[in-house]
Amino acid sequence: LALFALRELDFHDWWFEPGLLHIAIFSSAAPLWHKAVSGLVMAGILFVLVSLVIQGTGPLLRGLRAGDGWPWLVIAGVSLVVLSISLDGLPSRMGDDLSGAMTILAAVTEECGELALFICLLLAVAAGLNRPAR
Repeated sequence: LALFALRELDFHDWWFEPGLLHIAIFSSAAPLWHKAVSGLVMAGILFVLVSLVIQGTGPLLRGLRAGDGWPWLVIAGVSLVVLSISLDGLPSRMGDDLSGAMTILAAVTEECGELALFICLLLAVAAGLNRPAR
């Protein structure tokens, strides 16, 4: 959650040009140490995500088989992340092809999706903690 909060604050753009998490840094004229730091940060984030998938898949599948509700909240949260990431920066990628109303709709949908992600994850944790022992 902390990584998502820092990303929402554009923390990754505070340090280098182009930003810390932009792939373009590797083909830019940025100093080698900027590229090394960016590569290490990206590798660390990838490690965290892979670890979550490896350690979380078993419990998620067991919860689905048992008919628990929390796995569906996690799946909804992950789906909302995919939606939010695809909408993030859509107006800048589309240029003048989007109307003002569509730009606002994309931004509001992205922010609501990110908020709903955290609500889903909090509800999933609460539901997982409150389930009866087996």
